[in-house]
Amino acid sequence: EIESLKRENQSIKTRYRDVDNKILELTTRNDGLKSKISIYEIRLHDNEDNDKRSQNEIAKLKRDIQ
Repeated sequence: EIESLKRENQSIKTRYRDVDNKILELTTRNDGLKSKISIYEIRLHDNEDNDKRSQNEIAKLKRDIQ
């Protein structure tokens, strides 16, 4: 009975360690993805700003032509 409990205890510890490692792996991947999202959001806003500048420049050139 004691040996059975020792094996069960070891099995539980192993599963706990596996789950802990998986949580660490997923947390690391999640942090990486958040960082990439942040970069893409910055690029998106930069592109939106550039689009607005271009539209303003086009509007100005159209006014100058008329």
